[in-house]
Amino acid sequence: DATVSTSDNIDVTAEHASGVGTAYDATVSTASATSATAEHASGSGVAYDATVQTAGNTDATAEHAAGTGAAYDATAQTSGATSATAEHASGSGSALDATVLVASDASPTAGHASGSGSASNARVSLGVLTAAEIDNAITASATRVISYVDVYNSDMSPYQLDIAMIEGNVTVDGNRDERRRADLTIYNDGTLDAVVGELWYDKIIQLRRGVESKGVMYAPIIFTGKIETRSMKHFGNDVKLACRDMSIVLAQEFGIFEEYAANDPLDIVIRDIALAGGLSIGQMNLPNTGLDIGTEEIVYTPSAMRWASMRQLADSHNMDLWFDAEGVLQLTDKPRLVGSPISHVFTTGMDGNIGDYSMNQSPTNIFNVVAVVGERTSNDVSYYGVAEDLTGTPTSVDVIGRRPITVSRPEITDNTHAQNLADRLLEDYTKERFDIQSKAIPDPRWEANTIIEFDRVGPEPAEVNRYLLESFNLNIKPGPSSIKISRLQTP
Repeated sequence: DATVSTSDNIDVTAEHASGVGTAYDATVSTASATSATAEHASGSGVAYDATVQTAGNTDATAEHAAGTGAAYDATAQTSGATSATAEHASGSGSALDATVLVASDASPTAGHASGSGSASNARVSLGVLTAAEIDNAITASATRVISYVDVYNSDMSPYQLDIAMIEGNVTVDGNRDERRRADLTIYNDGTLDAVVGELWYDKIIQLRRGVESKGVMYAPIIFTGKIETRSMKHFGNDVKLACRDMSIVLAQEFGIFEEYAANDPLDIVIRDIALAGGLSIGQMNLPNTGLDIGTEEIVYTPSAMRWASMRQLADSHNMDLWFDAEGVLQLTDKPRLVGSPISHVFTTGMDGNIGDYSMNQSPTNIFNVVAVVGERTSNDVSYYGVAEDLTGTPTSVDVIGRRPITVSRPEITDNTHAQNLADRLLEDYTKERFDIQSKAIPDPRWEANTIIEFDRVGPEPAEVNRYLLESFNLNIKPGPSSIKISRLQTP
């Protein structure tokens, strides 16, 4: 199978094509004043799947294609005046999962891809994968799960990267105070003891999970947070960490009185509370919502909890306050079954990403009369708003009877604010509820409290397809994720 192609003053030598030995699948391709050498095509040994590609005055070297040893799936790709080096493709050891992708004058370095030993989690990815490429890598019939833990100092300077992980799991729940939690077991090589300067509570834990399939690697961050508890076994070699997302930084009392003036912008108040709690501007993404805190000042007492108060303030405006996978504080509209964009599509069938699911219907959480009350203990004044669905829908009062709910929000300071919130809540509360428990192929792009479509192959009505992704987990090891999907919109 040795192939030699020459054109335009090119000289290629492949002794296995012209000398002694066997060259299994060894390929040398040259074009336009380039030079490619693969001694397994021209020397001794076997080069299984070893590929060297060059184009446009570029140089790629892979000594396992040109020297001794085996280069299983080791790939060096270059284009556009770039240089990529992967010594596991060109040195000793195993290059399992070692991938170097470069494009447009980029020069990446990945020690595990360019040093000795095992590169089971080596990653460098410069360039953009399309959604289709990511989907194919995640749902491919043969794919390899990759994951690793990086630990940073409080200023995000690296402390220790690529820590060996034995097992782990990340849970994501849109109804929880902390959206993301991680439980993981790592190997202590002697530098991860529970002392100041090593793996102490000031460190920031960052976890990645993804897949590698056919040379495409995708491993985004799925958790950023801090250690909440730790335990050790096997004489300290195995360290178990329970971690909480960056909301742990704000899980503290105010400590002093903090006052915010009437009509202050909502995003500015949340920003200032977070800054006083120790978060930096770079850790926030707080857009101008056009909302204010209301017509009265808000005063927080020293014993009030900072993070809980921030969440309640956002919730009183039907906004969601949460930390994303990269540890950034986000202020977003709560998802609305009518109008919010689709974040993901779950499908069944031979090419789907859903393994199994069970669906339950219940009227328990259907409400057609919503009252919102703002209770101000400082002046004993209550603000009030009511929204009703009286007739003309499957869940209106004239069909299923009166089903009221009262929602209390202390941060509401006027009747207009209360009425606007009641109107928005009624949109969701009148929808028939479907609860789905399911198993699915893990996808690190998922986010809780987003609207998803659920296309099914089966007898259920096709119009039942728009849901809220409430919670899920991401296992570090291969295996399905458990997801909870609920609430429905019929178009």
